[in-house]
Amino acid sequence: MECKRYIQVILPLKLEWEPFYSLPEGMEVEVGSRVRVIFANAFYTGCVSRVDAEPGMDPERIMPIEAVEEGLPAVSAEEIGFWRSLSAYYLCSVGEVYKVAYPALLNHQSKLKLPQTGLLPQTVLQADDRSLASAIRHTWQHSSGKVILLPGMGYGDVLLQLARETLDQGRSVLVLAPELSQADALPQAALAYHSGLTPGRRKAVAEKLRTGEACLVVGTRSALFLPFRNLGLVVVTQEHDPAYKQDAPAPRYHARESAIMLAAIHGAHVILTSATPSLESVYNARCGRYIEVKPESDSPLSGRAQGSPVHRPFFSTGEPCTLPPEGTVGHGGKPSLEIIDISAEYRKKGMAGTFSLKLLRQMQEALQGGGQVLLVAPRRIYEAGRKVEDNVLEYFPEARVTNLEHGQPDDDYDIYIASTGAARSLRCRNLGLVGLVSWDGMLSRQDFRADERAFQLLEQFKSMSPRLVVQTREPGHPVFKAVLKGDSLIDTLLAERSLVGYPPYTRMVKVLVKDKLEKRRNYLSRELAGAIGQLDVRVEGPIGPVSEEEPACEIRILLPRDKTLLTKKAAISKTVAAFELNRKYTGHIVIDVDPV
Repeated sequence: MECKRYIQVILPLKLEWEPFYSLPEGMEVEVGSRVRVIFANAFYTGCVSRVDAEPGMDPERIMPIEAVEEGLPAVSAEEIGFWRSLSAYYLCSVGEVYKVAYPALLNHQSKLKLPQTGLLPQTVLQADDRSLASAIRHTWQHSSGKVILLPGMGYGDVLLQLARETLDQGRSVLVLAPELSQADALPQAALAYHSGLTPGRRKAVAEKLRTGEACLVVGTRSALFLPFRNLGLVVVTQEHDPAYKQDAPAPRYHARESAIMLAAIHGAHVILTSATPSLESVYNARCGRYIEVKPESDSPLSGRAQGSPVHRPFFSTGEPCTLPPEGTVGHGGKPSLEIIDISAEYRKKGMAGTFSLKLLRQMQEALQGGGQVLLVAPRRIYEAGRKVEDNVLEYFPEARVTNLEHGQPDDDYDIYIASTGAARSLRCRNLGLVGLVSWDGMLSRQDFRADERAFQLLEQFKSMSPRLVVQTREPGHPVFKAVLKGDSLIDTLLAERSLVGYPPYTRMVKVLVKDKLEKRRNYLSRELAGAIGQLDVRVEGPIGPVSEEEPACEIRILLPRDKTLLTKKAAISKTVAAFELNRKYTGHIVIDVDPV
């Protein structure tokens, strides 16, 4: 009689273990095979993670698999390895990662055929760009496995050349962009991948990669889960952007850190780019974990990030924004910045609804000079109604006005209105003025990253037009002073973080307790914080509620960046799981590693 064979299967569920199943006699599967099984009286499509396993339990309790899903693609060992890396780092189950990587819509093959992708266009590099490309190649040869930080902007031709060389070697290239609109600006030879595409298009991209053909993929963070077979280069553009962080559901991963994990599994190179690098990346470069490669006179790590006053998404196929001609408002070779004190303007009766008279005059000058205007307002203003839009139409009734919250327009308009997130995705226009209607919400005292993020956004908006006008009640804030002087806040912010022991000098784990019942939420948050505190870690909070929209308390845990990190993170996860079980409180607690 033939011995029974057993396998372990990853299911798309939040499970702390991988269930065992038996194989019917004569059936063969491999690691990565997709199988149909029953778990808790429901059918699931799982991924075989181990073959010929020893279950260590009563064989009578082990169910056989229902079938091998012959029509579904097998999962590679590299993919499973990537899932396990994310699971361990972000304190979630492998099954939760599998569910994100292979959602139901990608479970079946696509009949859609992608157009033939030609070669990347040839680019003649200027002398400085040739020097920079050579420096990157030299780093790859002599510092294998090191992440390259490329500060500044305007390096699209260099990256395109390096991508072409990687493809010529028969290896694929992945370029990540934080926003869908930037992922849309592609050379003809690239494959787009993001949630805005149809399921059929996304399936077709995945299937093309499974063939092993060398491809250039440009996408948002979800592109990390594509089935790469021969990945050679990963480029993370605008690596500082908070849009790279997945908030929900699990895994709550950061695309920048995850891209580095993915590249390590494939033996691929990594380049991080940003005009205003995150403090984490600056810290890693100064510590030697990353290698900064830059033109000789261009480094935000030693001073202010240099860059042309135009906004160029990576791999842009359209014409970039250009400075307006001589004689128009704000022309002078570099962008100008004006800070308007809202409180002072109210005292002088210089406010007209949402806008100061100063901003209205500058808007009028920009429009008369043939330029366009972008007005950026906090999300809360949109939620309060059409206040900004109504004010604009009141003072500029003849202007063509559009709200970017409704999507990116195909036609040109005179005035664009947007929240901060939508404004950053504005495709290149002939902007004569960017006006930040109210900036005080970005200077929150509760968010330790607020000053860093405000500085990055101000620099980004400055790069979009020759003139930036900011309305605020805090004109003397250090962020405004630094931007006005052209100084860098990097050293100041790093010194502050070091003093209080916050990231990047430590790692942070945030635990959210979500509960509509305030008394129960507050009580159990305190109990959980006390339990975590027994692990010999630094605990802050609970703080809450974290916002009016979300009835939740926040517990912050600061961990040292040393060899105890993984052990302490695992202990936190076990403590939370035990707390949920003992208090019968499942479904209320969320663990977020490296929150932004």
